Amino acid sequence: MPNFSVGGVEVRKYFLLLIIPFLFLGCGTAPKKGAPSQAGFPIAIPDAFGKDFELARPPQRIVSLAPSHTEILFALGLADRIVGVTEWCNYPPEAETKPKVGDLNLNFEKIVSLKPDLVVGIRSMQEDALLRLQKLGLKVLALEPQGIDGTLEAIETLGLVTGKKAEADQLKAKIQGQLAGVKQLKPKPKVLLVLDLDPLYTVGPGSLQHELLERAGGENIAEDADNPWPQLDEEVVIAKDPDLILVTADQKARILAKPAWRHIAAVKEKRIYAVDPDLISRPGPRLGIAVRELARVMSK
Repeated sequence: MPNFSVGGVEVRKYFLLLIIPFLFLGCGTAPKKGAPSQAGFPIAIPDAFGKDFELARPPQRIVSLAPSHTEILFALGLADRIVGVTEWCNYPPEAETKPKVGDLNLNFEKIVSLKPDLVVGIRSMQEDALLRLQKLGLKVLALEPQGIDGTLEAIETLGLVTGKKAEADQLKAKIQGQLAGVKQLKPKPKVLLVLDLDPLYTVGPGSLQHELLERAGGENIAEDADNPWPQLDEEVVIAKDPDLILVTADQKARILAKPAWRHIAAVKEKRIYAVDPDLISRPGPRLGIAVRELARVMSK
């Protein structure tokens, strides 16, 4: 079964997970030096459950249940307030030093023992777990970032709930600047992104990777697929004749050895390149870098 990622959380084929991160009322006294600003608290904002998420003060102990959320929290300068992450949270490197609270199977006892005043997760992958944590009395924020715009909204939301609005605005501007700086390729190369080879799974509309490929100047050969993670027949790939093939694992030799693919342009010209699956699957602060890297590879 292929591994996919949603929000940077790894899962298997018939899943979902996938395949891939509030404000407080001032008391009238100045905050202590080094303490987070409480301007704007308490707050109530809608979450992915469609309910108001309320928080009385900036959280001081945060548990992140998705690699993408973890990356955002670190990028906002909240390293000292992160007290728990998942086994998949490997970026930045400091994330690997944080206490681990599980993977697909969360350790609820460990999460509670960390005494978080904020837990952030992804609704589509972790709904039952998030509801259980709420019943255990924890403050749980469910996010559901979709694509680049959704990622920017998630960054804004996490900035608000942690008292890091200014940092979130700066991070969004940085990402938008990186995206704006990507030059579009002419003509657009036809691209196949391989998630798994046997059977062949790729990305289609509705996936973050599809949007990144398009923003980087490529034409996804599965752009007409009816789901985000389509399975393609070899005949379709041969007919589409991609100009380059991107792989997310050590698959180049196997592709070159496929007799039926030998006349595909990308195979004939050996334009088969590896891309970091974490970089292109996490709706987090590295999206601008991901698009620039894809554009660089496509222009080879």
